[in-house]
Amino acid sequence: MSRTRMKRNDRIASCAERPLVCLAAAFFTLLPCRASAEGAAWEDLKPGEQRVLEQVREQWNDLPADRRERLRRGARRWQSLSAPDRERARERQQRWRALDPQKRQRIRERHERFRKLSPERQQDVRDRRKWFNAQPQKRRDQLRERYRRMSPDQRKRTRERINNTTREKRPRMQERQRGREHRGGPGHRRSERSPGRR
Repeated sequence: MSRTRMKRNDRIASCAERPLVCLAAAFFTLLPCRASAEGAAWEDLKPGEQRVLEQVREQWNDLPADRRERLRRGARRWQSLSAPDRERARERQQRWRALDPQKRQRIRERHERFRKLSPERQQDVRDRRKWFNAQPQKRRDQLRERYRRMSPDQRKRTRERINNTTREKRPRMQERQRGREHRGGPGHRRSERSPGRR
């Protein structure tokens, strides 16, 4: 295991003991930072940042500068969240802690693959996820079940087809797919031709 991954695992393990600090740090753990060589001393933190980071006060000045900067940004972000957003963050953290280690590792690996994508591909993934989440629950369940029934080879081909589809073609393909799913069956009659087609 690489040193970076070991440090990340240690950080995650220590977060279980300090959930508030972990929530604050979770927002910026994976973001690149440009901290100064020394980082901010505890005394340089604003009172609100110190309240959020109180649990790491004793070891603050011993932490690496980049980690202090990430924690500080996380504390600022935490302070800017509304009460409902904070509650959602706490719930996400509880769900994360409840996951088994293998599932967490798969999520980390998936996140790492996502980070390595170009910004355009990242946006594509976000758009596809947004489309999926916008579907009715019944449709999402159908899609998940269909994917589960696929063989590994079918899944791979499906992912490749989706990844090779341009953003412009995707809505048309989705419309055609929905049309195929609604057509067919006994007694199905095609609708009349549209006026523009002869």
